[in-house]
Amino acid sequence: MPSRLSSCDGCHRALRRCICEHLCCPKLDTPFSFLLLQSEREANHVKNSGALFAESLLRAERVTLTMPSHHDQSQEDDQRLSEDLSQALPAEYALLYPLNGSEPSLSWREFYQQPDPTLIIIDTDWGQSRRLVERIPILSKAPRIQLPQELLASLAQEGKRSYQSLRTVKQQDQIRCSTLEAGIAAAAWYHHLIEGERLSVAWTHYQTLWEAYEQWLDELSARFKRR
Repeated sequence: MPSRLSSCDGCHRALRRCICEHLCCPKLDTPFSFLLLQSEREANHVKNSGALFAESLLRAERVTLTMPSHHDQSQEDDQRLSEDLSQALPAEYALLYPLNGSEPSLSWREFYQQPDPTLIIIDTDWGQSRRLVERIPILSKAPRIQLPQELLASLAQEGKRSYQSLRTVKQQDQIRCSTLEAGIAAAAWYHHLIEGERLSVAWTHYQTLWEAYEQWLDELSARFKRR
């Protein structure tokens, strides 16, 4: 009999949190690659959408990291994490992360037009992601890119089910999205910006994954009674 800590061979999550029934089969292709830097805590979090996203795509990879703690962490720990990241990062990449004006940045068109671009998404909570970027030079110096507000707003306009139904937003005017929503949005923006499609059409390239995602949200909503 498998233990509670046994992992699923399909989605690599704990068996009791297996999401294989929601994964896209066959996997979907995207115009560029994704690399998810996932914290150990998020890897098996019941509400984490990163696994559903990465395991449903042909060109997506997850790397699980021990994230920097808010307690003191040695320089040796930071160096070890930097070395792990340097081995995982591809030649051409951009970090999906808010801009503050002082870091290198790319436009979406510049990112899409690279020969083989990879979009890095940090899949953890805001506090851990901030510490990771601040303390690890390879990320703090990475070119950043952020989702246009009109793209996030179109989620609601298209009637897409939002992750905000599961996790509370602290500020009413804050647009919050999950790892999966951010990833699909970045891919859909390519079809809009580069191929000239309307956003309403661009979303349809990933309709299969979005429908699986909404079914997963419904399942979680019923479980946690958040409507």
